[in-house]
Amino acid sequence: VSGALLIGSVSDVIFPHIGAVLLNNDIHFHLPLIEETAQTMFFAIVGSFVGVITKTTKVPHLLHVFLSVFASLFYLLAFTSVFSAFYLFISFFIVFIAVIIPCCLSDIVFPLIFIKK
Repeated sequence: VSGALLIGSVSDVIFPHIGAVLLNNDIHFHLPLIEETAQTMFFAIVGSFVGVITKTTKVPHLLHVFLSVFASLFYLLAFTSVFSAFYLFISFFIVFIAVIIPCCLSDIVFPLIFIKK
């Protein structure tokens, strides 16, 4: 749960926030893990139990990546005052970085930490 919360925060909030700041958006930093701790923890624990009980990982992971892409994109688009084709293109690039880097960390690097040699 802790890895998902930390990596999800980086993917869904921190990277999009950095991208918005680079695009000169006046954006409020909102970290649900801090501001809405009980609700965030509840859904993280429920999601973990669903994964453990169903023992399926491909569909939940696909759903997670899908939701992560839209969470990052909506975080960028919700606070913009000017919308253009250039902004949309840059937003997709920021979302790509915001999802690919944490996903690779969570899917490749993070599990390797717990493998015993």
